[in-house]
Parts: sequence; structure tokens; C-alpha cells
Amino acid sequence: MSKRLKPTPEMESRIRKAIAEEEQPDVIAANKARGRKVFEELEERQREFASVVTALKEAREARGLSLQDVCDKTGITRASLSLLENGHGNPTMTTLRRVAKAIGVEILVTVK
Repeated sequence: MSKRLKPTPEMESRIRKAIAEEEQPDVIAANKARGRKVFEELEERQREFASVVTALKEAREARGLSLQDVCDKTGITRASLSLLENGHGNPTMTTLRRVAKAIGVEILVTVK
């Protein structure tokens, strides 16, 4: 699941500003560094959610539940759930917990 999250319009604006020709080289360098950090954070968040989504899909399949079974219990559309399981979208923890509850599993978060 190496799909990338789309940057928000605010992030895109910051990146465009960072590479604008009228900015000074030191400002450009600082903005590019901030942009790289934002993208690194997005990629890390995506990896974290991808591992949760993969575990939920495996649990659903292991219990013999169809996408429709989970949709019926959560109110999430089949298309949205399918996209989620295939690495698209940006689910909230609330959504992931709803899916987990429908499957009969629990999401536990560990802080290190």
C-alpha cells in the first residue's frame, strides 16, 4: 500500500510559495525544507493507517464477512469501504473504529 496522500490545498499553496521566483534563496530553502517535512509526516501517517487498514481487511476476510456485511453494520458505502481497503482515502480513527467494531475486533494504540 504505497499510495500517497494528496496534500491539502494549504500545503500545495505553501509549496508553490516556496518555489516562487520572487522569493529569496534562503526563504526558498527554508520553505522547501518545511515542505519536505510535511510530506514526510504525511507519508508516515499513511503508513500507520495502511497497517491498520490491512489488519482490518485481513480480520474481515478471516471472519468470512463481505464488504456488504461491514457496510450494513457501519453505514459506510461499499464503494468507500472498498477504496479504503485498497489504500485510497484518508480515514479518521473514528471511521476505522466503526469498521473494527463491525468486524468484531478492537484497535489498540500504543504510545512509545
